[in-house]
Amino acid sequence: MKRILSLLIFVLFCSCHKEIKIDRKAVVIRHNVHLSEADSLNSLTVGNGKFAMTVDVTGLQSYPDFYEKGVPLGTQSEWGWHAFPAGRKYDISETDVEIEVNGRMVPYARQWPSDTPQGEAANYLRQNPHRIHLGQLGFIFFDSTGSRIDISKIKDIQQELDLWTGEILSTYTIEGEKVEVITLAGQKDDNVAVKIKSPLLTKGRIKLKLNFPYPTDKWTDVGNYYDGEEASRLMVSQSSNQLEINRTLDSLEYATSFKSNRDLLPIEKNKKGVVIEPESGIEEWTFVCTFSPIKMDQSVDFDQLRAENKDSWSTFWNSGGIIDFGRVNDERAEELERRMVLSMYLTKVNCGGKTPPQETGLTYNSWYGKPHMEMTWWHGVHFALWGRSEILEDHLDWYLSNQNGAESIA
Repeated sequence: MKRILSLLIFVLFCSCHKEIKIDRKAVVIRHNVHLSEADSLNSLTVGNGKFAMTVDVTGLQSYPDFYEKGVPLGTQSEWGWHAFPAGRKYDISETDVEIEVNGRMVPYARQWPSDTPQGEAANYLRQNPHRIHLGQLGFIFFDSTGSRIDISKIKDIQQELDLWTGEILSTYTIEGEKVEVITLAGQKDDNVAVKIKSPLLTKGRIKLKLNFPYPTDKWTDVGNYYDGEEASRLMVSQSSNQLEINRTLDSLEYATSFKSNRDLLPIEKNKKGVVIEPESGIEEWTFVCTFSPIKMDQSVDFDQLRAENKDSWSTFWNSGGIIDFGRVNDERAEELERRMVLSMYLTKVNCGGKTPPQETGLTYNSWYGKPHMEMTWWHGVHFALWGRSEILEDHLDWYLSNQNGAESIA
C-alpha cells in the first residue's frame, strides 16, 4: 500500500510540474559580438561551413592592410585550390628517410635542406596545392575633396555580429554622414549579400573594389599580395546590373558573379581587379557576389539570400543541445556560456562543410590551407555530442574517398 501511495504522489508531482523550456534565442543573442573601434584582432566572419568571408568594421574587406598582421580579411572555400607550375612531377617518396621501428625499417617523409633534390621536392609538395583567397570585396570611400578615406576617418563605429541570424550589422559615419551596412553569407552557394544605405551614395562618394589576391608560397597567406598581372587573368563581361568575371590562375579556373539591384556604371579595370560603381542618385544599394568553380546563373538577390540565411541559422540554433546558464550564480557561468555559443557559431561557419577544415578554419589561411588530421576530432566530434551529427557525417565521407591514399602512405 505504501508503494502504491508513493507512486501516486510521484505521478501527481510529475503531472503538476511544468517543463521549463530554454529560450534558445535569448541564450544566443546575449553573446552577440559588439565592436566600437577598428581592431586588427577583431574582424568578423560570416559563412556556411564550406565558404566564409571575414570583414572589417565597414562590413566588407575595405582596409586589408590594417588587418593583415591580425586576423586578415580573407575569402576562402573548400574548392579553391591552386598549385604553382612545376618543372617536373614530384613524388612524396623522394622525401623519405628510413627509420628503424620495432625491428624493421620504415620510410618516413621528412624535411631536407632546401638546396638538395629532396628538399626541393619536400618544399614543393608542402606548398602545393594551397588554398587561395577567392577575392577581396571592399568599399572605397571618398571625402568631400575626392580623396580616398583612410580607416582612421571612420567614426562612430557600432558593429554587431547577430549570432542568431548570422548577420553583421555595421554603422559608422564619414565626415558626419551615416553609413549602414548589412552583411551575410548564403547558406547554399558560396556567396555574400550586402545592403548599404548612406547619403554618400547619392553623392558618388562610395564605390566598390573587387580584387583578386595572388597566392603565395608562404605558410600563411593573408590575402593581400598582388603581382600586378591580374588584368591578364580576368575575362569580364558586364550587363546593366551584373558582372561575370572568369579568372584563370594557371590550372585553376573559376567564376565570380556580381548582381546589383541598381544599374552599374562601366567598370574600371586595374592591376588588382575591378572597381564597381552604381548609378547616381540612390541612397540604398544591395548586391550579391557569388564565387563558383563553374559559371552559375546569378538569379538570387539580397532579400532571397537574407531569408535563406535566417532560415538556416534558425534551424541550426533550434536543433541539438544547448545549455542556459542564465540563472547560475557561479561567476564562471557567463564566460562558460559565452564560449559555448561562440564556439557553436564559429565551428558552424568554419567546419560545417564536406572536408576536414584547416586548423584555422576558413577565417585564417595557414598551413597552406591544408587540414590537420589530428585536429579533426576537435573540429568535428562536438557536432555529434551536441546532437548535430549530420554535420559530422559530411566530414566522414572524406575518409572513405581518401582511404586508398592513406593505406599507401601507411
